[in-house]
Amino acid sequence: MKKNLTILLGLFLSLTVVLSSCDKNGDNPKPADEVRTELLSNGAWNLQTATRNSSEDVTGSYSGMTVTFNDNKTYVATYTSATPNELYTTWPVSGNWDYADNNGTPDINTIIRNPSVSGGVEMNLSNVTENTLTVSFTISDPPSGAKMMGISGNFVFEFTR
Repeated sequence: MKKNLTILLGLFLSLTVVLSSCDKNGDNPKPADEVRTELLSNGAWNLQTATRNSSEDVTGSYSGMTVTFNDNKTYVATYTSATPNELYTTWPVSGNWDYADNNGTPDINTIIRNPSVSGGVEMNLSNVTENTLTVSFTISDPPSGAKMMGISGNFVFEFTR
């Protein structure tokens, strides 16, 4: 009887050691927003095409544009050509971004650019891979009398690395 109890106690202790040494990281993969942030912030995105209102090619206005999303939720947009100031209203040269909230969970397909500025601009992300990114968003007409009238519409920007 004593021998059986010793064997059972030994098995119990062995099983406890084995189970407590299991790698728990394999059970808890990275959250989707962390994975998406790593993908977005893995280098500069180079503009390939820009379209306004489904059919107007405005790529030339954004010639040489790059966007870098940083993992600290900031971004920097650069333009190699002399871009008129009103285009910066469409995509400012720097700012903040964050994921839209989906009932307490980050929506990895929607970011809010400059969320602290009058609600920011909601930007939909699609075709997100290591080398491609498509961003679509709407810029509403500014209030009557504002300096930047006419820089509005539905935009689609396609980027590559």
